[in-house]
Amino acid sequence: MKISKRSSTAGGTGSDDQNGAVPDSEAQYSESSKEVVVAQTENPAQPGLALPDNAINLVPYLLEAAEKDEKVKKFIEETLPNQVMRHFDEDWKAREGWMQQRATITNLFLGALKEKSEPFRNCANMHVPILATRILRLVSRVWAELHAKGQPMFSAQAGSKLSEKRADLITKHENWQFEKEIPDFPAHTWRYWMDFFLFGEGIFSSTRDFLQGKNRHRYVSPDKFVYPYVEGSTAPDMSDVPRKTEILSLYKRDLKSMERLGFYAQVSKVCSHRGTHDTDLDQPVKDAVDKFEKRDRTDHTEDAPYELLEQHTWVQLPYADQEEPYRVVVDRKSKAVLGLYSRYYDDPEDRTRFDRETSEFEQYMLAVQQYTQIIEEEQKTLAVLQQPNVPPEEAIAIGEQVQRERPNPPMSPPWMKPDEEGNPKPPEPCKQKVIEWFSRGTCIDIPNNSFGIGLGVLMLPHQMAGNIMLNQYIDAGTLANSLGLVVHDMVKFPPGMTSISPNEITRIRGVPPDQIEKAFWKFDHQQANPQLLQGVQMQEAAADGISSSPDVLSGQKEGDETFRGQATRVEQSTKQLSALTVRGMVALNQVATNNAMLNFQFLPDTRQVDARDPATRKLTPITVTRELYRDSYDVVFSADLSFASRATKVSEADDAMGLLMKGVPPQLLTLVMRPEGVGAALRKCLQARDMFDLASYMLTDDEIGQRMMAQQQASQAGAPPGAPPPSVPNGQAPGPAQGAPPQPHIARGTPAEAAPGGVQ
Repeated sequence: MKISKRSSTAGGTGSDDQNGAVPDSEAQYSESSKEVVVAQTENPAQPGLALPDNAINLVPYLLEAAEKDEKVKKFIEETLPNQVMRHFDEDWKAREGWMQQRATITNLFLGALKEKSEPFRNCANMHVPILATRILRLVSRVWAELHAKGQPMFSAQAGSKLSEKRADLITKHENWQFEKEIPDFPAHTWRYWMDFFLFGEGIFSSTRDFLQGKNRHRYVSPDKFVYPYVEGSTAPDMSDVPRKTEILSLYKRDLKSMERLGFYAQVSKVCSHRGTHDTDLDQPVKDAVDKFEKRDRTDHTEDAPYELLEQHTWVQLPYADQEEPYRVVVDRKSKAVLGLYSRYYDDPEDRTRFDRETSEFEQYMLAVQQYTQIIEEEQKTLAVLQQPNVPPEEAIAIGEQVQRERPNPPMSPPWMKPDEEGNPKPPEPCKQKVIEWFSRGTCIDIPNNSFGIGLGVLMLPHQMAGNIMLNQYIDAGTLANSLGLVVHDMVKFPPGMTSISPNEITRIRGVPPDQIEKAFWKFDHQQANPQLLQGVQMQEAAADGISSSPDVLSGQKEGDETFRGQATRVEQSTKQLSALTVRGMVALNQVATNNAMLNFQFLPDTRQVDARDPATRKLTPITVTRELYRDSYDVVFSADLSFASRATKVSEADDAMGLLMKGVPPQLLTLVMRPEGVGAALRKCLQARDMFDLASYMLTDDEIGQRMMAQQQASQAGAPPGAPPPSVPNGQAPGPAQGAPPQPHIARGTPAEAAPGGVQ
């Protein structure tokens, strides 16, 4: 079954941490349901199994066929759910060791240490926050740059298939979408970057919220997402992974709303049992966080969600000769199949070719039909002329006239080829692609690794070693400050006394006064070795080397270091961070691509929104359509991956402005740069200072060009009669005045080094 460009992925909606909020009232449901776009499908002919072309969910039709066909019944009740459950259980168990390591790293990141009873009771159990400080520095820097105040998140780049005007519309609309329609996206990117740097990879899931009529892009944690072992997976959309399974936690009202919309079936089987948070799946990371928060999710039983499996996999339908890509939704407890959806869709770029050729084919066939009718009419006319009662001269004249007025046969399009019988062959079918709604980014890849490797994984041994050495130092100091005694059996203390406290009078019996000193033997403990603290510092330094996140990244200044010196050190220390962030941005680029695909499938034919201009931050009305997102395009995020400080950005912007104003002679500046360039430099100076309120008052490039043209027209209109037209700057120095001797002219400009700098 193949889904066309407007097909629904049936991603549906659900609870807030899954597929979107579902309204409780029927009125709200009925109003929102107008946003649903029915899937347009093309089902291949399958003997014994007829599937409709407009099916959103295939399960109801399979259930209907199962009443008469035992093969279909076995497939929908046993074969398909067992396949999903078997693959999920295998993938879940195969990564148990990996999940245990994640739980260990999570506990050390949070400082949630196990209680200790060795080497003695009440020994030290201190924690050195090596992981937390370095990961938070990295995540905070990346996240703050990605979601900088007043800055657009990303921009579409004009290319061969994307005009400058269309790229500008896409940039404004998608930034408006992520700002207004997807306000929770920054929260999901924070979770993504935490997992990316700490554990090594992060995954987004993109869906369409049909009830609210908007796109959603959610980070999915490994406690809710699983995939099998793969060798060298590198596809950002995870298309090289054979199956992906997401655990959905949906409430009863969510399930019923999905059934009313036609996305789910057999909901009554799921709701026959109660939902619960107490799953039988081993979730060590979630357990660690719940324990740290002092919460027990199993205590919450009222209105608990149901646990469903949504698996993106390959399925062979009954009577089909091969597997096809499908998405299956199965209830874990009842094993009821709620949804089965094709993952095929028309290639948007090839769809343009297919629509054009289809139109040309229809026009050609219509022209052939008209031409055939004309030829048939000619044959009838010529047949009448052969009658004996028609004068020969008249027959010859009419025949010649018919031949002169006969139209030329229609020309077939250049792409058209005849079939085996010589008839016109319709266009080749539109190419099909497989829907991949996941986006994956990996931090560090090594040959033959299946999962990504994070900086937290590499810093784990140093975190553990730092904790051990710090606790050894504290334990040694505790022993050195304690008095250890061995007492003779003859010495008798008061009942219940086990230790000797300072500033107290202790009475003992059993030995004479002159023998007391001999009855006690004192243990002398060595003082704590300061080399243990040096070892802790060595572990911190090693962690800095791994993560390239020294103290300077948190703003700490060392000694009398100058601003430029500190800025240089920050620049050097962020080289590795910049490289890793570029790798992480691969997943976000895929999110933007998925968002464009969702727009292409589900946007209305025409929609008007008030979007902000990325340059001026002014609200401007724009009109967007589904066709705006037909072709693919490149996305460039506005995040500054050099991670320069605000002072550095201000200084660089001021240097550029000073270079234009004083470093370049005015005659040369007017020759090589348009006035809009000077406006852009000034706008950048204001934006570097976060003065977006002032930048919004600046004229746009079009307004600057119109004002320059208006000034030239006004100057020409105000010139006296007979006066020459005003001169236009041409980059040449003005000539000497009439009657005055020529004067030498030497252009003196301020070199770039002397241009005004920013705040040091």
